[in-house]
Amino acid sequence: MVGAIPSLSVAVALLALCLLHPLLSRFSSANNLPPGPKPSNFITGNVIPTTHPWQTLSQWTHQYGDIFTLRIGFTYLFVLGQASSAHAIMEKQSSVSSDRPRQIMAGELISDNRRMLILPYGPRWRLYRKVMHETLQDKAAKLKVQEKQTELGLTDAEGASMAGSLFGAGSDTTASGLAIFVLAMCKFPHVLKTLQDEIDLLCPYHLPTFQDLSPDQAPYFHATVYETLRWRPISAGGFAHRLTQDVEYRGYILPKGSTVVAPHWSISLDQKEYPNPHIFDPERFLSPEGNVKGTWFAPARGSVAFGFGRRICPGLHIAIRSLTINLACMAWCFNISSKHPDQVDTLAFTSSANSHPLPFDAEFVYRSKEREQAVLEENRDQAELERAAAARGS
Repeated sequence: MVGAIPSLSVAVALLALCLLHPLLSRFSSANNLPPGPKPSNFITGNVIPTTHPWQTLSQWTHQYGDIFTLRIGFTYLFVLGQASSAHAIMEKQSSVSSDRPRQIMAGELISDNRRMLILPYGPRWRLYRKVMHETLQDKAAKLKVQEKQTELGLTDAEGASMAGSLFGAGSDTTASGLAIFVLAMCKFPHVLKTLQDEIDLLCPYHLPTFQDLSPDQAPYFHATVYETLRWRPISAGGFAHRLTQDVEYRGYILPKGSTVVAPHWSISLDQKEYPNPHIFDPERFLSPEGNVKGTWFAPARGSVAFGFGRRICPGLHIAIRSLTINLACMAWCFNISSKHPDQVDTLAFTSSANSHPLPFDAEFVYRSKEREQAVLEENRDQAELERAAAARGS
């Protein structure tokens, strides 16, 4: 019996070696990868902080370059820290970089693979995208999810999940974007003054409308929206993509099955693209002639706010319009300031996927009695419309 113990130990060791051999061979032969920090140990690989992980990834981008390698357990994670590498892999090669890493808890157990954001790339995802694009096209959301559900044979659970995703993602993005704008105005009040001067010329006596806010008429306003999305990215860490084929980039081979992520924080605060990146400066997006650069969805140097390739946010049209009109009305109605601007921390954010500013001191003061009255009348009109709609539905 005593002699059996060493034999059992040897057998277990040999079995473990056989099981680990494919992994050992994979990592020992992977000599054509981008550089990166040394893994903490063989089992866990690199350890990324759970608090504000994008700040650590940004530090590593400065150290190792615009593409670097991390090993998370026994999976490679390639971090794309500049717009050039992100667009080269996630945009130009989106046919093989649009999958998502498997998420057992959030994707399979909790949502039964019905949440489009983390849904694997495949037939169900393409069906969901078709519904989203037809429902959220640029002109107007004329088609309702419920109508498309019947037409395409979606289950009630799938239809409900998609409707919930639309509401949740859109409202959260708009709320975070507006909070970031308020945070910036508390620290950079001269921007608010310039913005108000432009809006006042276009609509001195009424709340702004989309017709008032064309890029030709309101270039500084559009540039302010772009800068709001850049200065403190809402999805600071970005969302991971999974490679379904080997990808070649600048002589490196990124293996099939690996994960790639482009942290919006690193890209939006790239000092080469945006000098003094922590300064809120809408003029980054204005030409010398004062015209706004780019369009809503392709500002100068390429926006990353709504993702990449086939995984780009299908509701970006609605999200940007919601942020736009709310931001314009806020600037038209209120003077925004902080009683203690020196105590406002522009780096104090949550560590969630959609990052929000932590509570800070801000004061809203109506710019005039007339504007206060305009807001109150608008609220009354909106309340009457909602009551009428409710009555028709009952």
